[in-house]
Amino acid sequence: MSRLEILYTCVANMVKAVHKTGEYQHIKNMEHYLDEEDRNKTIYHRKTKK
Repeated sequence: MSRLEILYTCVANMVKAVHKTGEYQHIKNMEHYLDEEDRNKTIYHRKTKK
């Protein structure tokens, strides 16, 4: 697992844990981590070639 994947996984787990407690104001603008497809979009995103 790359460093980026480890960092992403830690943040995603933290967001999911906070979301379960109902403290939504603490994860404002981080809701995308709750989406299962977000990891692939973030980690494996490729820029288009020009």
